[in-house]
Amino acid sequence: MAVSDPTQSVLIQIRKLGQALKSGEYSVQKWTTPIETEPGVLTDAEEYQDSIKPYMFKNIIGQGDREFSGGR
Repeated sequence: MAVSDPTQSVLIQIRKLGQALKSGEYSVQKWTTPIETEPGVLTDAEEYQDSIKPYMFKNIIGQGDREFSGGR
């Protein structure tokens, strides 16, 4: 089934969220690259994780509901 605008399809956005959660890509711990702040001085590497940011999903759900349409 072809969708003319995937950003407006609840089904496609749910599938994208599910795939992101299932992939495991967002549960891998990563480390920042040390940066030289001045000659011979490097910042420490810091641990971080990528996150899932379901903006398009939230926007679709928020179109029909006042509670979800804002940023609160």
